[in-house]
Amino acid sequence: MGIVIHKFGGASVKDAKAVDNVSKILARKEFIIHQQFIVVSAMGKTTNQLENIWELKLHKKQKELTDALSVVFDYHKEIIEACFLSEKVKQEILTITNDLLKEIPLLNGLSDNQLYDAIVSRGEIISTQIISFYLKEKKQNITWLDARAFIKTNNARPAEVSFKESTGLLNKLSNASNYVIGGFIGSSSTHTTTLGREGSDYTASIIAHCLNAKKVYIWKDVPGVLNADPKRFNETIKIREMSYEDAVEISYYGASVIHPRTVQPLKNKEIPLFIKSFIQSEDPGTFITKKSKVTEKMPYCYIIKENQKFLSIVPKDFSFINEGHLNSIYKIFKEQGTKLNLSQHSAVRFNACIDASNKDLRSLLLNYDVSVVKGLKLITITYFNETILKDLIGENKVLLLQKTNHIARVVIQPKIK
Repeated sequence: MGIVIHKFGGASVKDAKAVDNVSKILARKEFIIHQQFIVVSAMGKTTNQLENIWELKLHKKQKELTDALSVVFDYHKEIIEACFLSEKVKQEILTITNDLLKEIPLLNGLSDNQLYDAIVSRGEIISTQIISFYLKEKKQNITWLDARAFIKTNNARPAEVSFKESTGLLNKLSNASNYVIGGFIGSSSTHTTTLGREGSDYTASIIAHCLNAKKVYIWKDVPGVLNADPKRFNETIKIREMSYEDAVEISYYGASVIHPRTVQPLKNKEIPLFIKSFIQSEDPGTFITKKSKVTEKMPYCYIIKENQKFLSIVPKDFSFINEGHLNSIYKIFKEQGTKLNLSQHSAVRFNACIDASNKDLRSLLLNYDVSVVKGLKLITITYFNETILKDLIGENKVLLLQKTNHIARVVIQPKIK
């Protein structure tokens, strides 16, 4: 017997049928011999709705805020009504849900980031309460945990985790129960914090690292890690095995199936990670482990980021791009919370590809001339060859191309048809 960690995302708990499916997966023989930690995201699209509620609260749109809170409550009420037979249990969970949402209009005296964390974290608190009650009704040995009491962080957003403190707290838990805990959230010494969008995967790996778990299972609506987005490519390949290094690379470059910070805590302790389908739970999915165990050759992997813009940054004093300029530019991007998806500099110019949603260029414009090209794509290909790269580029205009021994990254301006 050992500890196994499961992570169920929003799609896997989006309705009553999905909640029941979670219960059936956890009750399988291969899992019940272990102590289980079940990490759960907010249900369905609740996080998106709560982000909208945060915006409404910031802009003091009281009527719209009240209406949006009602939509979130009604969605969860429908799931609760379908899941539970006992009126007493229904009322208990509905009260918990209602109280958590009713508190939102009363949240005052917080910074914008603190308010975001205080509001958006409620999706996970509600979902884990529902899952916990449901598993208990199915006679499973379950204890609900408030993630804020065990995942300790600083006050940044996204927050940085204190593994030492979290390890100490998690290791005080009894081994006589299985536990349900919310993903994505934690706490500092003063406030609720969040780990970044899609951060529930990361929560699972944090807990696994802290408790020296045997295995981690991330349950998705895809059969495993695919070499390309099936919405973009007609023929995709499921990768049966891959190394930690390959998993880190594709997640960093934008593959949505794994959160970028998930793999490293597992790699450090060589904890196996399985990406599996909650729809076809018997399918082996994708197995991620250390490189020496990977026997099959990695296929080409295609990662495409749409809606990019290309910045060309030149010092106003016509000086060369030196270490001082680089430090200044990177500092500005960091302060703005802007991720550089791709960058390159020459003697007189710094080029960067960023998400088009990043709009604040005021700090850059103080000391630099900045030209912007919009409507671009950033394509990353791992284990590429020149033929594949040429085919993907086609007749599109190339603004920036970088190649290493096995990775090609190119920013293209799609040809107008």
